[in-house]
Amino acid sequence: MIERIAEIVSEKIIVYNHNSDDKDIYIYGLQIILNTLISICAVLLLGAFFHEFTGAVLFLISYCSVRLFAGGLHASTNNRCMMIFISGYIITYLILKNLVIHFNPVILCFLILLNCMILLWAPVDALNNPISDKFRGSMKKRAFFISLFFSTAVSLLLYHKYEAGKWAFAGLCWVSLILVTGKINNILISRGNYHHEKVQ
Repeated sequence: MIERIAEIVSEKIIVYNHNSDDKDIYIYGLQIILNTLISICAVLLLGAFFHEFTGAVLFLISYCSVRLFAGGLHASTNNRCMMIFISGYIITYLILKNLVIHFNPVILCFLILLNCMILLWAPVDALNNPISDKFRGSMKKRAFFISLFFSTAVSLLLYHKYEAGKWAFAGLCWVSLILVTGKINNILISRGNYHHEKVQ
């Protein structure tokens, strides 16, 4: 559905600016925009339905802000990407529903580990669409400083026993999961390609 909408809109853009050479770029960009908007709206609607709208907003802010520059696992289709993201929020809600989280050494260690992973690995991109060296350094810096900012904010919120802190913390947890799975996926693909070339 997203692909079809992106194609229709891109056709209208081409008719308007008389440039059919960039059609694939328009379609790709529109798919990403639509995928992101639908995912965010779905999470906000679910948050309102679960009476956790503020929590959903904090989850989205902490997750999206870091994920934008840190990268991570990329799903093979737009629909799969949306389903993973929305399912991730639902799982988060079910886990946090009756869970009280306060600042403790385990959470501190996790936040330090997350920032170390971002410093070492970010941005984790898709092997078939790598990030250019020109942008890689700046994306790493932005991902790290944004993650550091949210880690500090989460620590303060949880230390002062604000309920909102656990939602921001959950967003960072999902970033770390997506980052690690993306890195592992890239390693497995690279090893598979190397083995295939060696056999040939």
